[in-house]
Amino acid sequence: MISIEHEIGQELTVKELVDGFAKLKDIVSSACTIAVIRNCLGTLESIHNFFIYPKRQNALQDAINEDETLRESRLKKLKKYCKTKWVEQHESVATYLHLKPAVIRALDVISTTWKDPTTSSGAFQLLSAIKTANFQISMHILSSVHSLTLSLSRVLQSKKPGSWRGYRIS
Repeated sequence: MISIEHEIGQELTVKELVDGFAKLKDIVSSACTIAVIRNCLGTLESIHNFFIYPKRQNALQDAINEDETLRESRLKKLKKYCKTKWVEQHESVATYLHLKPAVIRALDVISTTWKDPTTSSGAFQLLSAIKTANFQISMHILSSVHSLTLSLSRVLQSKKPGSWRGYRIS
């Protein structure tokens, strides 16, 4: 368990908390320059951008509706990976992992049945990229890292000043 208290009962000051978070952010940011992680994030962004168009979004919705578990889920659209906001980063990675079966199904349908060569080959390239071990492992690493930092990120991005006081991260 990590606490925002350090030493014996002494609370961190806002400056100490923000400085610590800045160091953690620098560590995670530098990890994102590692080629496989950087490529994974680029692929995640490409997948999001691919499904922005309404016809492609409909293909994804059809794939979601074919999956009984996903049909009941509140998550229906991929989220953009924001490079500056950790909460949004976590939500983007978690949403992709949740919708992954539908994303794979939609890309497969588009790549094999659509007549437009640009769209079908783009779907095929994305499908090939997300099936690699590097991409899958990198996505789970990102998910794990963001899960560890999510609670602290929410507190620090809160609009309520001092909302971190007495907050514990487990």
